[in-house]
Amino acid sequence: CTSGPLALLLAAPGGGRSAAPRSLGDLFGGSASQRRSSTAPGGTSSMPEIAVCEELKVWLASIATGAPNLDDVSARLVFYRHLIMRPETFPEGSFLSMLAVVCERLEELKQRVAGTERSCSPQLSKLLDCGRQLTEGILSVLLFSIAEPTISESPLPTDFDGLIASVLLSQGIGQDGLAADSRDALSSYWEKDAGGLLRALLLSKHSLRLQNLEIPAEVAQAAQIGSVLDSWVTLRHRWMDVLDEQGSLGPESGLTDLFWSKKDGDMQQVFLDLHKQLDNMMMFLSMVLYYRRLAGVAGDAGMYHLRSRLHHLLQELEHCCVQVLQYVSKILGEVRRKVIMLLSKEPNPVGRRRLWVERLKEIDESALFRVYRGLLEAIREVRFLSSEARAPQLQANCARSLNQILEITVSPEFRQRCTELPLIPEASIANGLPTLEDGHPSAPSSGGSPVWSAERILRCKVKECHLSESMDTAVLEKQSLADLGDLIRGLNAGDIEAAGKVVVVREASGEEVACLYRLDCEADALAALGLDQVESEDELRDVRSLPAPVSVSSFPEVQAASPTPPTSPPPPRSPPAPAQAPASATPPASSPSRVAAVDSSDSPFSEGRRKVEQSNFYDMLLNAVLLPFFGDDPDGEAVSVRTVRALFLGANLEPPVLETILKVALGGSFSPPEDSLQCIDCKMLQRIGELVSFAQERGCQYESEFLACRGETPMHVPSLRGLSWDGHKLRTLEPLSIGSA
Repeated sequence: CTSGPLALLLAAPGGGRSAAPRSLGDLFGGSASQRRSSTAPGGTSSMPEIAVCEELKVWLASIATGAPNLDDVSARLVFYRHLIMRPETFPEGSFLSMLAVVCERLEELKQRVAGTERSCSPQLSKLLDCGRQLTEGILSVLLFSIAEPTISESPLPTDFDGLIASVLLSQGIGQDGLAADSRDALSSYWEKDAGGLLRALLLSKHSLRLQNLEIPAEVAQAAQIGSVLDSWVTLRHRWMDVLDEQGSLGPESGLTDLFWSKKDGDMQQVFLDLHKQLDNMMMFLSMVLYYRRLAGVAGDAGMYHLRSRLHHLLQELEHCCVQVLQYVSKILGEVRRKVIMLLSKEPNPVGRRRLWVERLKEIDESALFRVYRGLLEAIREVRFLSSEARAPQLQANCARSLNQILEITVSPEFRQRCTELPLIPEASIANGLPTLEDGHPSAPSSGGSPVWSAERILRCKVKECHLSESMDTAVLEKQSLADLGDLIRGLNAGDIEAAGKVVVVREASGEEVACLYRLDCEADALAALGLDQVESEDELRDVRSLPAPVSVSSFPEVQAASPTPPTSPPPPRSPPAPAQAPASATPPASSPSRVAAVDSSDSPFSEGRRKVEQSNFYDMLLNAVLLPFFGDDPDGEAVSVRTVRALFLGANLEPPVLETILKVALGGSFSPPEDSLQCIDCKMLQRIGELVSFAQERGCQYESEFLACRGETPMHVPSLRGLSWDGHKLRTLEPLSIGSA
């Protein structure tokens, strides 16, 4: 691209890396008039534009190898928008157009980065970073608040690395494990009471693990004096005994002389308790390391599975942080009181007192509480991202990804590029979250048994099929065929024996039968049901795509339409031919079209397929639309005549025709309109809906015409205002006004 809005960006010369701009002055330097005075050859003022493009190129190259930071992207987006709002400074139209395109792309990048960061793994990393900063900041409190580490004025380390190196050096050991003769300013402090407690804290296993410090085990053990809890118990009783016997601590305590007296005994115990609680906090933080590692491998789904243990750990960590900050506030409050008393008596302290006051500057209390708030925010975010409230989102994301894998794998564009055809992934619904199974016919499951799926089920009425048993067919009986999930799980797990290719499941009532079959065994399933005599290849494809009717509670298919209605709604179903040309007429043999094969009543499977689809429609209509929102039955299994009448008013029938339908469908038990609270179940609803379909398809209006249609199956479900049915899914296209009818 040599022209257009990106021309300046591509034409900018290469250069070194530059820091992210914060303002126009940071990027260009000097005033606007000074910048405009620098002109390119030919008199065009292009230096600021080139500087912007050059800096943008460097930043784009830097993020090409890694994920950008959200704050960096947000700040850069604000900066470029400020440039766009200065046309008087940048009159070049192509430059501003280029910045507008950059802002659009940065907005998309910001959304992607924000979505990536809103997961458990980055939030756990943020939690660990805040925890490390908080523990390192509290080290300054332990060293300089009421302790006196040394009277030397040389600078002292305040980070974990420096303090651990000083501890090892005091024992004559270098960090590499070799002997070392030199000593530093803190060497004498590690032999005192407070120094020994801090040394146990620094060299604990969880402290080293949290700080990612690798020290040979024998080196750490040689410098270790025991656990923090042991040292805390020992010092707690020793200091209390010394105060009772002598009334004051001494230099061997490691505290400054301002806190030796017996009246400061409570603050001495708070100082010891701070070490103990800080050790607990570092233990909990070190446990977060393992959860972060699991989150990087298993993602948010893994954290959701471990949510009870993770939430317990976060609760303990949060409680421990509160205790630590309370102890810090108590200690620093007492320190401020001591400083005020000292300066009131001695405005210009000298010697050890002056050194103690000066070292208090190393304690940044505001930074501690700022990091503490960030830690609490990360804890709350992790707790939400792994809570049960995110289960639907995780399940939807997993299902969407699996569907994309399935669509790409079975697409001709993908398979034509493969030297060997891949195994067809199959979405398993045996468990709550979707998983993948190998759907190859020769690939057994982990237990050596065939792979069964709810997507490979044929169902029909017993009177419409002719069951034939063989060695490859297993016959089972189930109380209800509404949900076969438990049966499928048992077959896949090997709990239910089925060595054949087909499993026929009979309903206890004897009305329906379901046939489960292995992959590439549709012919065997059709033969087991006596439906193997299909008329054309098109009808065989219809057999393969037969939906598995299951309960709405197990597989919800009702989907609300998007807020924006479709611009061109589907055209209404045109009325059929007059009654002189019945739908059951056999089509000529010279036109073996797919429509003829599907609509022909000579094929028992075509009519059975329509019955199955229409049964699904009325089941979903009652259980997923009417009962949840307009149900009048306390048992939640039926609706009133008033509700059904209001629903079928959307079929655009004359009111007398609808009343005739209700009278024929309900028989003598219906007396309009007084009996409006009579309950209608799914079978009665289907009976009414079929008569409405006959009125739409054949133009039936009178009672005799509807009575003549008994025993027949309409070609389609009724066309109702606000509802859409494609044979598999029922969608609501607009809010239903049933309640007000």
